[in-house]
Amino acid sequence: MKIFQKSEIRNRIEKTIRDKSTHLDLSGLSLKSIPNKVFEIKSLTNLNLNNNEIENIPEKIVSLINLKVFYANNNKIGKISKDFFRLRNLIIVQLNNNRLNEIPSKIGQLFKLKRIFINENNLTELPIELGNLIKLEVLLIAGNKINKIPETIKSLQNLKTINAFGNNLTILNSEIFECENLDYLQFGNNKITEISKNICNANKISCLEIFSNKITEIPSDIKKLQSLITLNIADNQIKEVSKGIGALKQLERLSIYLNPINKIDEQIIKHFENLNYDGFHSYLFIDNYQFTPELEKLKTLRRLRIVDAKNQKISRSDRKHVPFEIQRKYKFEILTSKNYST
Repeated sequence: MKIFQKSEIRNRIEKTIRDKSTHLDLSGLSLKSIPNKVFEIKSLTNLNLNNNEIENIPEKIVSLINLKVFYANNNKIGKISKDFFRLRNLIIVQLNNNRLNEIPSKIGQLFKLKRIFINENNLTELPIELGNLIKLEVLLIAGNKINKIPETIKSLQNLKTINAFGNNLTILNSEIFECENLDYLQFGNNKITEISKNICNANKISCLEIFSNKITEIPSDIKKLQSLITLNIADNQIKEVSKGIGALKQLERLSIYLNPINKIDEQIIKHFENLNYDGFHSYLFIDNYQFTPELEKLKTLRRLRIVDAKNQKISRSDRKHVPFEIQRKYKFEILTSKNYST
């Protein structure tokens, strides 16, 4: 650690004490551990330790009894003291991009927790005690190695957002859809082969992203998700698009490209023909293997986007609508204009 960093750490801590502030920002200071002086500031409610080199959260953290917001993203944390979970006032915990192999079962004691971000770690499972976090609204677990969502998730009736992108999940189990207030689900880039028929229970979902999996069939009961606005089922093994999708009255964005689909249901085509046009925000996204003459009108209305799967090309304007992981997987070339081979 450089001299000016040591001085900056001391200055920030002393200023917080002098000003009787409840917030302390020690981000980006090459810290390898949390300074002992921090644990003396018992009035702290917000602690930011982002972008350091911290390896563990020690037992002394328990002294910060008023802590509500804890940020420690982009560190080297491999261990969390069980005493951390005695901080019962925590509302937000962010531990993205660390080296965590597990989340202790004690997490179930954080009854006030509303948001937990643990993306990009080495987790293989989540503790069943997660179900005790009845106030939880946001669960971000992307970029881990998790193979199952615990059944106890059904207890989280305030949960609105789940991002489990890039894990090892093989099924969207029924308990997930017992969370009746779910709004946003991101399960792209897993190994999912099956979606529970209970998906219809979570009828407040507005965005469902399940691209780049091994799904062969979409349950017909998806038609009951009448709040659904965005549905991305691209890059799967789906041969037939469920007719129920055409009955989704609020649907504005449907991505089905890179699936072995030979024919798109007429009800779906008519749905996008009749949408109130709002520029680039409403579209049916297919690939050129799926294109048929019946889709010509949608192309004219500019409600059709087409990936050139034959030549692995995509237009620059469509690029932002295709997940980066798919672009990388198929090595898409970015075109400067829309010249498709339909």
